[in-house]
Amino acid sequence: MKLKCDESLSNLAFNFNLRRFIMAVNEAAGTLVYKATPKDVSTRSEVGVLRVEGGALVEAVTPVPLAPSYLQSKCNQCFGRRDAFRFNAASYTKAYDVNVYNDVVIMVGSSRLGGTDNNYFPSILKLKADTVGFSGDGEEMYFDDTRIPQAGAYTRSR
Repeated sequence: MKLKCDESLSNLAFNFNLRRFIMAVNEAAGTLVYKATPKDVSTRSEVGVLRVEGGALVEAVTPVPLAPSYLQSKCNQCFGRRDAFRFNAASYTKAYDVNVYNDVVIMVGSSRLGGTDNNYFPSILKLKADTVGFSGDGEEMYFDDTRIPQAGAYTRSR
């Protein structure tokens, strides 16, 4: 998918480090989900959705701060930092939920789960990837030897 950059997209460069964009593209639906890392370390990263038709931007969801609720409850000081999630890759997929398949994006990398730089652990975040009802919260998984109970999800026992 090719996207012609307009002024509203190029303005992202003033507040975000353009070398730190993670994107997942669903070419069939013409949507792109991105995570933008801000230049300021004390500012949360943002996620947004763009919809493209014929190479032109036709819809852009206002970017929202990345806001995973479990991370906020586990480490509030980590939650407010740009490096709370350091994603390396992202991919689109379909997820079955309540008799319907939803477009989702799976982001993988590491998350800061404590107050020091030694507290990064592998993590996965699944976000709804649609322009309707998009938010910065989603299903989270951390590989820090703790158990995260989720309704209807597989959890390991110790």
